Amino acid sequence: MLSEGLSPSRSAGAERGAACYTPALRSSSAVLAAETLIAEAETVTGLADWGGRRWREERFRHDLSVLCAAIEATAEVTELGRSRTHTRLFTMLVSRLRYIEARKATTGVDDQRIVAPLIGTGLPRAGTTFFHGVIAQDPANRVARAYEAAIPVPLDDGEVDERIALYQQILDYQGTTHPDVTQIHPFGSALPEECIFLQEGDCASLYNVYWNVPAYQQAVADKTPSAYRWQLGMMQYLQAIRPRGRWALKAPGHIFTWAEMQIAFPDALIYVNHRDPGIRFRMKNRLHAPFEADELG
Repeated sequence: MLSEGLSPSRSAGAERGAACYTPALRSSSAVLAAETLIAEAETVTGLADWGGRRWREERFRHDLSVLCAAIEATAEVTELGRSRTHTRLFTMLVSRLRYIEARKATTGVDDQRIVAPLIGTGLPRAGTTFFHGVIAQDPANRVARAYEAAIPVPLDDGEVDERIALYQQILDYQGTTHPDVTQIHPFGSALPEECIFLQEGDCASLYNVYWNVPAYQQAVADKTPSAYRWQLGMMQYLQAIRPRGRWALKAPGHIFTWAEMQIAFPDALIYVNHRDPGIRFRMKNRLHAPFEADELG
């Protein structure tokens, strides 16, 4: 329930609930085009505010267009991969619309302060996910669960959060819960999520991981400050509707954007994971292999 915090208006992008995300679970063979995806998201939500100047709407639209063109040009997605690509982008677009609408309708969001978050980082495959999971067990800490990062606005006011089951379906459809993937890196709707997924709605660097899109990677190379601003906004909203303890964050990528991270979180308590380099490199190669296999799209 939302009674713990500041309840968002039910007109704030939540009126259609889970139905907004239904198209994400359907196959798609369409050529990827930003304007088509945007129109589809607007139709199912009944919303059309993409953030304006504050949330850099013009840049967002541009980068989404570059991404779609780059996927078509260089990603070489399979038939299944095309459907899964649509799922990822459509979910992000619906959630961005619903979040911006809910943020406007929820009082006190801009007054939320993110105080002294605990931030973990380290080179990829250094054990940051495992340690983040351990830290998440402390009731004094608060993490962003995967379903919150992907679908920040609740679907209803029920006792059971419908987002958990819905996002699990989306993850299953995307193939991230395939045993070949989860034996290397855990994916699950209710698991603690890392910061790059809290930044996804800004259309930033996450997508370089999913697809071979060098043109897009170059286009968003300057978006790190914007991605952190988007993440902070997300955290403010999540904290406003469900106040809890100190934020515990993590992402290997923070180690490569150290200055921007410290600007975004000036009072953060930071720890860095270390692991034998030989083991770390072997694990990193194993992580990427399943996503390159045909059966995963």
